[in-house]
Amino acid sequence: MKKYELLINGNKYEVQIQALNDGVATVQVNGSIYRVEVLGEKVENISSQAAAPTLAPVPTPALRPAPQPAAPKPSPAPRAAPAPAPAPSPAPAAPSAPKAGPGDVTAPMPGLILELKVDEGDVVNSGDVVVRMEAMKMENDILAVRDGVVSKVHVQQGAEVQSGQVLVTIGD
Repeated sequence: MKKYELLINGNKYEVQIQALNDGVATVQVNGSIYRVEVLGEKVENISSQAAAPTLAPVPTPALRPAPQPAAPKPSPAPRAAPAPAPAPSPAPAAPSAPKAGPGDVTAPMPGLILELKVDEGDVVNSGDVVVRMEAMKMENDILAVRDGVVSKVHVQQGAEVQSGQVLVTIGD
């Protein structure tokens, strides 16, 4: 079966549909198995044992008009409700960032450190580029917040950082 990488609320999940029978999918999310009921679409049954069929994208129900109710039909025999899927475990949280001080340069959003433009002991002016980071598939220059000497570089090139995390401290 095809694997999908999904980013949900900033957390990365690896999802694989293993089987789909009568509108109930068996999916693996980050190694855990869940039963998920597919709503609003008639879908073909698939199984990881069979040749991997191509799944067509399922339109989001909110983006198309709701069908008009037809004449009342006799209700089908009740079907056992699938077990509720537990919420996927979020990716491990980054270590909590220390509280930012007046000379601290912080990450404006989660991202990846591409390049450190300063070293400890460097003299910087307010507005100088101190770090280049990638966030939301864009490169961003992170600027010094004041004039001074770089007293501490808190991150390394290639590190993933969270919003508000201290990157560089500039002292007097």
